[in-house]
Amino acid sequence: MEMKLSINEASIRAEELRASLRYHSDKYYNEDAPEISDFEYDRMFEELKAI
Repeated sequence: MEMKLSINEASIRAEELRASLRYHSDKYYNEDAPEISDFEYDRMFEELKAI
């Protein structure tokens, strides 16, 4: 079920996702210590694109 977000909510959620994606990308590429699966990362990225 898709939730509709206000512009403000979407902006906040998008920034949360960007921060999380940056964090997990750093863990994966720079520290060689991923904390989430590729599937979970891709799901966050797809959510960000949808916003």
